[in-house]
Amino acid sequence: LGVGVKYVDDRAGQTAATTYTMERYSVVDLLSFYKVNEHVRLNLDVKNVFNKGYDEGAFNNYVYPGAPRTVQAGVSYTF
Repeated sequence: LGVGVKYVDDRAGQTAATTYTMERYSVVDLLSFYKVNEHVRLNLDVKNVFNKGYDEGAFNNYVYPGAPRTVQAGVSYTF
């Protein structure tokens, strides 16, 4: 089980001919896995747990939003 926190401070972006200030944000991620046996492993990850809205970048005439909450599950098998 793991927790990741990403903090990004205020930063400048460029939109058209003006400078756009993107606000600071924090995003929390959860990571987990369970080893069923020596061959099978399950994982479940949740990114942006609190579904925080934020600007990932600003270039040209666009502001790019950050990813919303996402859940990823997987199974891996090793020989």
